[in-house]
Amino acid sequence: MATRALDHQERRVPDLRTRTSALLAAASLTASFLGGVAIREDGLSVFAILALAALVLTAGFALAVLWPAQLLFAIDPEEMYAELYDDRDDPAVYLRRAANALREAHAENLAKLDLRDLWFRISAILLGAQTLLWALALAVS
Repeated sequence: MATRALDHQERRVPDLRTRTSALLAAASLTASFLGGVAIREDGLSVFAILALAALVLTAGFALAVLWPAQLLFAIDPEEMYAELYDDRDDPAVYLRRAANALREAHAENLAKLDLRDLWFRISAILLGAQTLLWALALAVS
């Protein structure tokens, strides 16, 4: 079961990266189109400055998601053998320690992936705020 959980986590990473890349592209396009018109018509209004701040924060959180993370999805057999060698004569202890190592890797990965999921959600909220702020900048111009 622990190896399946690690496999599931390994599939989560490219999915999260793909969604984050799309969100970053959407933030850039929103700023380019709405921001370009808003700034051209009214200059750097309060709403435009807030929208630019939302863009920077969106990009920052998105880049944090995309930044490489130290995640463990497979155990090095040589390393595991060396670690468990002393328990080779007691299969129950050997297997329990091996399972615990996989469970610990899963728990460490889960914490890192959950944090990246949170950063993605914050980026999505900021993208919504950016879009709203650009719309407000256009409405008051």
